[in-house]
Amino acid sequence: MLVPTWSNKKKWEAYIGRNPQYLQIFEKYHYKCADCKSDSKRLLIFSINRSIARQNLDNLLLLCRSCLSKRIGLFKSKDIVEKLRVYSDNKILAYGVLTIIARDMSLSRERVRQIAKLYGFVMAHDKENPIHNRTCKNCKKIFKSTQSTRTCCSTKCYKDFRLKKYWTKKKCLICDRQMVYRKTLSTIGKEPIFCCKVCQGKFFSKKGMESKRAGVKVITIKDPIDFSN
Repeated sequence: MLVPTWSNKKKWEAYIGRNPQYLQIFEKYHYKCADCKSDSKRLLIFSINRSIARQNLDNLLLLCRSCLSKRIGLFKSKDIVEKLRVYSDNKILAYGVLTIIARDMSLSRERVRQIAKLYGFVMAHDKENPIHNRTCKNCKKIFKSTQSTRTCCSTKCYKDFRLKKYWTKKKCLICDRQMVYRKTLSTIGKEPIFCCKVCQGKFFSKKGMESKRAGVKVITIKDPIDFSN
C-alpha cells in the first residue's frame, strides 16, 4: 500500500520496513498529522520520550515535517534550560557560558541568549551594573537603563534628537524647496543657498541677463553677490 503523502513507493516501503509497528501508527492516526490534522504533507514518526523504546506505541506520534520541527525545537529548548541551570549560580550566568552551551548544542549564541532571557537568566555584567532611571532628551519620557550615558529611550528618539541638535532646514532661493543641512555649515560661513546646481544655474543666468540689459558688468561666481535684493 502506498500512502498518498509519500510520492516515492520505494522510500515508503523502506521507511515502513524499519519497524513493523510503523504501519500500525499510520493506521492509528488515520494517516493524518497528530498535531495539525493535515493529510496532504509527508508524515513521519516521532518519539515523545526518547528514553523509552520505540516499540511502545503509546510513545510514538505521527507528525508532518513542520510539526516535527516544532517538537524538536521544544525539546532542544528544554535541554538548553537544563544546561543553563547547571552553569548558573542563582540564575546568574558568568562570562562565556552562552558560547560554551552554543558550541555543545550546535546552536548559535544568540539563540541560547534568547532562551536564557525567556526563562529569567541574567548575565553577570548586567547584574553588576545598576539600573538607572533616565529621562529621554527627545520625548521627555522616563526609562530604565544599565547604561549611565544613554540619552534616549529608543532608536527613533535618538535619530530625532540628533536631527534637531545637529541639522537645520532652509528654503531654496529659487524653487522654495526645503533643504536639510548641518548647523556647522552656518558657523563656518558655508551655508547653502541653492538646493541643486539647476537652481544655481537659473539664478546666475537670470542675474547675468539683467546685467547685460542694464549695460553693466556680467556677474560671475568669483564676484561678490548681494542676495538681499
